[in-house]
Amino acid sequence: MNLKCCLFPVLLLVLSFPLNGQIKENSFDRSDTVSTFIIEMMDNTSLTGKILSGNENELIFADITLGKVNVPIAKIKKIQRISGDQNCMITTINGKTIIGIIVSQDDKEIIIKTESLGTLSLSNALVRDIKLIEKEQVKEGVYYFENPHPTRYLFGPSAIPLKKGEGYYQNAYLVINGVQVGTSDNFSFGGGMVIPFAFFISPKFGFRVANNFYLGGGIFVVGTLTSASPFGLGIAYGSFTYGNKENSFTFNAGWGALKEEIFSGPPYYTSEYHWEIAQKPMFSISGMARLAPKLSLITENWIFATKEHPNTMYYDRSDYFYKYRSVVSFGLRIMGEKNSFDLAAAFPSIDGETFGIPYIDYVFRF
Repeated sequence: MNLKCCLFPVLLLVLSFPLNGQIKENSFDRSDTVSTFIIEMMDNTSLTGKILSGNENELIFADITLGKVNVPIAKIKKIQRISGDQNCMITTINGKTIIGIIVSQDDKEIIIKTESLGTLSLSNALVRDIKLIEKEQVKEGVYYFENPHPTRYLFGPSAIPLKKGEGYYQNAYLVINGVQVGTSDNFSFGGGMVIPFAFFISPKFGFRVANNFYLGGGIFVVGTLTSASPFGLGIAYGSFTYGNKENSFTFNAGWGALKEEIFSGPPYYTSEYHWEIAQKPMFSISGMARLAPKLSLITENWIFATKEHPNTMYYDRSDYFYKYRSVVSFGLRIMGEKNSFDLAAAFPSIDGETFGIPYIDYVFRF
């Protein structure tokens, strides 16, 4: 397989699906006591209502179900103002959902205009949650919730960053466990273990530089937990992503280093482990497209160089050359609002032979 084989499925995937808009956060004025706001706290508590008053430290907020509450500004993750043309999804206490535009709201009821049922009046006591959504998230009356895991594909990253306080836990093959947490809106830190013998760390940064354009990068380092097999791998990479959380294309380029065993020749035939900088860069080309409310198509493809030794004697490693190889993968992401399963197959190409390897992982978003 060559570069064209990796590029074709990604470009086909991305170009086949339109890019949908994302929810935009609105700035707010503490003195705005007329508008209705949705506040999401760091612990994911959601409040809906009006600002009664506020200062630089806290808001006095009238929630439609809790009544008057004091909200520390430092613990607010996101605050959004419901504008006159903003689509909302209201979830009632019995689990029903109503999608439309909020016409008005007071301390007793909400008036919402829907496409199918016209204008409805709902008592605040019946409302469990209100969520702002984009018009593009509703297709033929069906709500498309946000992709719970847009910052990575199967394994490789996109340049889309986690927001501060967001995070996820990922498990692959039951033995690979990782956690990534956003420490700011543009930087996240993560790590994990490959049970029972290895660990890894994965700091990452990303910035939205224009509409549907992201730039980022990071470091991925792997080491062993035992001195009996002191393997090590380190990669520094840069990322470019075009798209959004639902449909995206990402190109990653990186340079690595490998801790490998170096053998000495006769008469002692000893060996030592040394870090060696790679002589060739590595690349990944990935894409994701939303197919249905709970289903996305993913492809992730790697191009990397391996050191080849024409001399088969294990102690004579002085003669070598680099050869580029590739791994192409396709899969499906089955999603809930907080969970996702990736089911895929990877196809390495080694010495002209290609074979399939199944891949499965689970991600929980928190």
